[in-house]
Amino acid sequence: MIGTPLTDTNSATLADRSPRSYLSNGWNDYFSNALTVANSMRETSIRKASETIVFGEKKNNQADGEETASDYYMDLGEGYGNDYDRVEHGRHSGANPRSKGVGSNFAFADGSVRFLKYGASTWPLKPVAGTRDRRQQAAFLPP
Repeated sequence: MIGTPLTDTNSATLADRSPRSYLSNGWNDYFSNALTVANSMRETSIRKASETIVFGEKKNNQADGEETASDYYMDLGEGYGNDYDRVEHGRHSGANPRSKGVGSNFAFADGSVRFLKYGASTWPLKPVAGTRDRRQQAAFLPP
């Protein structure tokens, strides 16, 4: 069962209270290098747009003991990154999200949307990361 998207219903801002089934790329690996005077990131800062994830499907049901994922953007700076415990890597699956052929949909910076098999969004490279070094350093096999 997919369930209702988890949301912080006590937030003071409407955007944070709105249910969403996707997590956006937080771009925090770019922030130290790519911010302009206007505090925005230029589209040209994305070196490999066809290989960079902009958003992916969010977990709606947390396992026992997991923190509720009510965020709306993915932060690479938290633990392994929010894609470790907040992105649903096997959304389109049967009862077992790790069985052969399952995966999730991801939108890329070039405007394309692709189905990635379980684990392909984090291993052997991590396409949500913007810099080449970070793609290798932050890669992991999902739980």
